[in-house]
Amino acid sequence: MSQNDSSKKVVKDTIALKSGFPLPKGELVLDDAVIMNDTDVESVDFDAKYAYACHLGVDIIVLHPDYDFSQGLPKIVFDKDEISKWSSMTEFFNFLILDGSFELGIRYYGFEKFLSMILKKSDEIKDFIKWVTKINFEAASMASDLGIDGIMIADDIAYQGGLIIRPSLFKDLFLSSLERQVEHGDKKNLTAFFHSDGNYLSILDDIVNAGFKGIHCIDRTCNMELSSLKDYSDKLCLWGHLDVTHIEESKTESGMKNIAEDIRSATDFKGFILGTNSGIFPGMDVCQLKKIYNHITKESDI
Repeated sequence: MSQNDSSKKVVKDTIALKSGFPLPKGELVLDDAVIMNDTDVESVDFDAKYAYACHLGVDIIVLHPDYDFSQGLPKIVFDKDEISKWSSMTEFFNFLILDGSFELGIRYYGFEKFLSMILKKSDEIKDFIKWVTKINFEAASMASDLGIDGIMIADDIAYQGGLIIRPSLFKDLFLSSLERQVEHGDKKNLTAFFHSDGNYLSILDDIVNAGFKGIHCIDRTCNMELSSLKDYSDKLCLWGHLDVTHIEESKTESGMKNIAEDIRSATDFKGFILGTNSGIFPGMDVCQLKKIYNHITKESDI
């Protein structure tokens, strides 16, 4: 979309489960290596990424902070100047992505140790969850002050076969933290989305009840088909869906039509943001992805 058309407004309408047109598009990641390869720049600064996002036609930018693990518990590190540029100099809908307690716990403690702590429901894990909630509160407040539109809590709690831990453990240990972060985001006028890889259908009602306005990553290879989310299309904004198999499928006329029909059948193009599950990384056929963008956008206006 042209930035003159205000991507921000279209995305807000879509999150409100209205028919946003043109159909909004967004990617979790625009990898620097892809931008450098496609544009022949030697490094990626704000101007280069902005130009590439406009060329791609996305309406959403997701900003990724760094994490410092060098001294004690993890800390979030921001480039406030960069965040301010995106919020004040563009009309994109800007998300700040933050690791949730589960995701950050695995990064900090390691997979096996963290799962052992979960099973024991140790005091250490409860204190860690409180810490992550605290630093995410602070990050959300900072993001709001700088003009960010939304926060995305990234918690890769699932794999192809379902949740990594029992749903009851997720609810006992982690759900309250997510609920509090959404509540804090609401107070700061930040739209909250939830991201996880894998199949997290077993906790989707909890995600809705926690107050999240949308989810990102709808992976059919994990039996997270759009069709399986049809009953949630009036409760959540759905974002994602495309993967490399869709890109290959779209190279035939019938394949492209099938992709459009799957989206139409599940969402009627309401409350839906088009994009990949992974973001854009080296090796992805970005030219073909743009063809999908263009075709689905036209179909959504029929």
